[in-house]
Amino acid sequence: MDKIKQAAIKQDNKIWVGYRHGDIIQQMIKENYLPPASSSESYGFITEGGEFLTREQAFHRALECKQISECFNSPNTVPRLVTEMLY
Repeated sequence: MDKIKQAAIKQDNKIWVGYRHGDIIQQMIKENYLPPASSSESYGFITEGGEFLTREQAFHRALECKQISECFNSPNTVPRLVTEMLY
């Protein structure tokens, strides 16, 4: 199973990648693209194999690959991966 590699934003059949979502947004703006709303399912992560995963999918993958600790798996929150959990 491929591990999470980088943050990603998927828009208009294009996947933008970067270290953090904020970095990707800055790059999109420089290239005259309007980033999607932050609550959008367009925000996620890319795996080592190039697969785009939503934040929720990426959270479960990161747990399975032991990239993040079980301490992030709280029953009181929606399981969504953020870059700060990885780095």
